[in-house]
Amino acid sequence: MIGRIRRRRVVALIGAGGFLAVAGCLGDGDDPESADATDTTAGTDDSADDTTDEAAADDGGETTPDGEQTYADVHNYETSFTVEFDFDSPEPAVGTQTVHEGDYHVAIETDDGVTIEMYGVDGDLYQVAMGECIIEPGDPEQGEYVDANQELSDQMAEWTVTETTTIDGEEVYVFEDGSETHYLSTATGYPVRIEWEEGVGEFHSWGETDPITPPDMDCEEPP
Repeated sequence: MIGRIRRRRVVALIGAGGFLAVAGCLGDGDDPESADATDTTAGTDDSADDTTDEAAADDGGETTPDGEQTYADVHNYETSFTVEFDFDSPEPAVGTQTVHEGDYHVAIETDDGVTIEMYGVDGDLYQVAMGECIIEPGDPEQGEYVDANQELSDQMAEWTVTETTTIDGEEVYVFEDGSETHYLSTATGYPVRIEWEEGVGEFHSWGETDPITPPDMDCEEPP
């Protein structure tokens, strides 16, 4: 479910303490109240539903008139990409998730300068903070902010375009679901931006990331 923000566990460092698992971002069945998209109004085309241009779909090059496309019609992806995040909650932070063929690396820096890293590599989950590395048992997907796999849910596949707009000069389709707003490039079908109540994610480097390796340090399993 690429591009979908998920409510996943993220490791945060609280005060002078150690690792603490806290709630991450929106998604996976949550039903939050609706929130407006921000900073994406430049170049908005209010007549998108009336346009008659056609866009190529992912399934064999079939076309669908603009204004009637579903997410599945226009969505495209690669197994490698990068997302840059700017969070307001659970505390102000910025971060990056890099994905390469199912493996990922997440690095989050809090407002007070603390950096937390999560690695999902070859089925193992590593978390790094304060110069220490722990190998976490369980599902490595727990450290993700965006799904590294590419499978769309049936619900997400049926979202319909609400309008077109531009982001940094690039024309994008707009899809809205509750408090999440998703923007896909009209030229490539790749996700460009996702916004939710607590933050925003910017996608780039489709098909251009390097392989992800475990942290280059000694990592211990928790007691």
